[in-house]
Amino acid sequence: MRNSPNRPIRVWLLGIVTLGLLLRLLFVAKGAALYYGVGQQHLNGDSFSYVRSFLNLWQTGHYTFDPHLAEASFGRLPGYPFFYGLHYLVFGPQRVLLAVSVSQVLLDVVVIVLLHNMLRR
Repeated sequence: MRNSPNRPIRVWLLGIVTLGLLLRLLFVAKGAALYYGVGQQHLNGDSFSYVRSFLNLWQTGHYTFDPHLAEASFGRLPGYPFFYGLHYLVFGPQRVLLAVSVSQVLLDVVVIVLLHNMLRR
């Protein structure tokens, strides 16, 4: 096998991706509980509106984070609530928050590669 001129770049990229993955997994495993509090490590201050938007759509057929407010239907764009909703349907209500956190870790690692490729071009 010949030495590729891109070999050092690939080695660095693999190292950065591995480091990024390890840091994100460490944050999900330990850091989030320290930052957000035990029992809240998969939530933040805005999570309720995203979660409720999907659950209200799923349970009542109305996309809103508060059915008592007419304007609440326009409070959230559907991207993240549907991302959450897909995980809710696949993993169930008991594991949904952990599944979303793990998916976000994987997306973050993919972004490292995408940014690398974009900057190389």
